Parts: sequence; C-alpha cells; structure tokens
Amino acid sequence: MLYFSSNRTGRVEVWKMPAAGGAAMQVTHGGGFNPIPAADGRTIYYLRDEKFPWLWAVSAEGGEEKCMIEATPEPGKWIDPGNWAVVGRGIYFLEGRRGNPFALKFFDFETRRTTALASLGPASGPYQILGLSVDPNERSIVYAQLDKFDFDLMLIENFH
Repeated sequence: MLYFSSNRTGRVEVWKMPAAGGAAMQVTHGGGFNPIPAADGRTIYYLRDEKFPWLWAVSAEGGEEKCMIEATPEPGKWIDPGNWAVVGRGIYFLEGRRGNPFALKFFDFETRRTTALASLGPASGPYQILGLSVDPNERSIVYAQLDKFDFDLMLIENFH
C-alpha cells in the first residue's frame, strides 16, 4: 500500500492506494501530511497543521483520528516534519526552536508519555537536520546535519 498527501479535496489530506495501481482512498478528513505506516500496517501516523505540526494517528482503513503528540504552546517550536520515525513501541522525533538545540524525544505508545533523550546542536533554521531513521534494534539513529551553508563570491573578468 502507498500512502501520500494530496490537496485534491481543497485541503491537504492523507490518501492510500494499492502499490500495483488502482483508485486512491482518502484516509484522513481533518487534514494531514507526511504519512508513515506502523510496521504492522494497521495504523498510519501523520502530521497535522503545517504551521505548527503535531502528530496524529488513524487506522489504515480510516475512521477516528487521534492526536498522539500535542503541539507545543511555545512560539517557534515545532515537530520537524521530516524528522520523526515510527518504531514498534513508539515514535522518535525531533522538536526544535530557531536559535536553540533540537531535542531528540521519544513518545511511548504504552505509557503515552514523551521523554527527552538528547540535545542535537543549534537549530539555526528549519532544515538544519534532515531525515531521522532508527535501526530496528533502536540502538542507533541516523540523521543528516547541515553544519554550514556558505557561498563563494566569484569574479569574471574580460568577458566582452
């Protein structure tokens, strides 16, 4: 099954369609993007609200949409849309605020609690860290970090 986001209804929602092709079916109805299915395929996790994303869940068949991780009330703080991973027992995610370190956090499905695990350096912009991935044993996490973004000033002479 393929899960994707589309605004074909006038609002971005999560949709699914068979990998072999066929009709797409709308899964969410309250808004949603960046869908990630659980390992068992029964639950789809996704972000809602593009300005201050927070994490929701819905059955792969559709139905009741449940908020899993509340949006933080602190201005400028967000769950980074590309930086979260679903594992069997919970969700690892990065939370950040411009000018401050990203925090690696874990939401436990059983206890429904979020635990801060580590600080990952200054968050100088919304795309400083890209692509969070967790190994199946949950012993390692891989992500890409942009440490600097610079340009060289070039000169062309005698071009006439």
